[in-house]
Amino acid sequence: MTGIFSRWLGASLLVLALAGNLSGQSISNEQLFGVQGYSVFERGYPFGVMSGPNGRFFLLEYWIEGKEGRPATNYYLQNYGNRDYVEHWFRPITEPGDAPMVPVKMMRTRECAVIIGRQFREEEKETHTVARFFSFDGTPTTTLPVQLSTYSKLPKRFTENFSLSPQRKRLMWMGVGEASFFFSVWDERGKKVWDKELTLPYVKDKYLIRQVEVTDRGDLIMLVLPVTPLGVPRERSPLLILRYRYEKETFETYDWPLEKEAVPLMMNMVLEGNTVYVSGSISQPEAHGFFNQMNLGKNDPGRPMTHIVFRKLDEMEDGLLKATATTYLPVPVNWVANYQQNGAHFKEARLVTTKDHVILMMEEVFVEKDRFFYYDIACVSFHPETGKVNWNQLVPKKQRDKQSGAFLSYVHGVARGKLRLVYLTERGASGNVYCSSIDLDDGKLREKILSSNETDLYLFFPEKSSMVSDYEMVLLGMGNPNQNDFKLFTVIF
Repeated sequence: MTGIFSRWLGASLLVLALAGNLSGQSISNEQLFGVQGYSVFERGYPFGVMSGPNGRFFLLEYWIEGKEGRPATNYYLQNYGNRDYVEHWFRPITEPGDAPMVPVKMMRTRECAVIIGRQFREEEKETHTVARFFSFDGTPTTTLPVQLSTYSKLPKRFTENFSLSPQRKRLMWMGVGEASFFFSVWDERGKKVWDKELTLPYVKDKYLIRQVEVTDRGDLIMLVLPVTPLGVPRERSPLLILRYRYEKETFETYDWPLEKEAVPLMMNMVLEGNTVYVSGSISQPEAHGFFNQMNLGKNDPGRPMTHIVFRKLDEMEDGLLKATATTYLPVPVNWVANYQQNGAHFKEARLVTTKDHVILMMEEVFVEKDRFFYYDIACVSFHPETGKVNWNQLVPKKQRDKQSGAFLSYVHGVARGKLRLVYLTERGASGNVYCSSIDLDDGKLREKILSSNETDLYLFFPEKSSMVSDYEMVLLGMGNPNQNDFKLFTVIF
């Protein structure tokens, strides 16, 4: 297998160290990579970056037969050094003679890098969702991709989701088509644990499945929100946590009646061991807050955001879940002052856990015709044991672009005691690559310019970028806007 050095366009560059309060964070290395045999503008940029063990990361990229030792035209999983970008190995995601596979997701279990994609299965005359599991040395665990999807015929209005268990022991596929719910769960090397089409309680007409996660045992945890027949949040109905125990083939239901007939606006869930954390925003009648236009639909343009909520559920000795901490935080006064006049558009949310923190991050996102807007990030940290609020913080940003939001939003990670948020301050010549850092101890915000983007050479794709170690992040970017290449650069914290 050949090295990647012959693809490098020019010498490796150390980026200017700009003045700032956080001298420890900077772009440590960057490199342009030439694309050979096809147009990156037509075929697309590499699929994405994913962390790997031993100071390396994975890059999924399309290659033409004969280029740099690639034996066939295919997508290739490649293994690189975090800082030097030395290629250690590459492997096609399908074998010669097998049907092509179009990637849709990269995931990493305890023992494997997993490429999930869509593939036509000749024996069934149907397109299915499949996965290829690769050991960390590039060896596939099975001769052919395993089939995750379990339907016999692709349902109408079909959507699918994927999840990894807290310790990456189990991988879940979920497919939803009209009234059908399909599931399959796999171990860390691609061996099937179970699969089943389920009939879910409390879902049809009255409730919406917001999120599904898989436990290390292979059970399912579902966050279910009350909605009206029109699909908008319902008043005077509890949130539900459903647990499906696959060995017993039974459901357990746990209610969370919100205080004072509150309506959930945005909820997220994360698992940590045998603990379930739920956090998000609600609207409580007559409480103080600000108008949040979430684009819920023409029948519900938005509601005031009045509280940020948190709930912890622990598994007891009898095996059942029990709520052990609940918090209602009135929307901070400075948030109300900031958004009360014009409102906000908090629509996307993420949850991240550390030893002493469960952090909710909410991002403003809205679209007007062909213009995309990604604005502020609102963060709240809760103590994972007690639910006590550690701190809250607003990260101001104003990202705008036309036609696409590919360069908008942010990449997050926790490194050296701080929550790191890396993003472009603007799309285009006037912007910078920015890092906002929130100290986990006191919640203080500090900001630093990592690089100027005056020449458009630092346009990166947040969705294709990732933390690759406890203190390194690799960003995948466009490179030269008018040349057939792409760019990798490593941020070190």
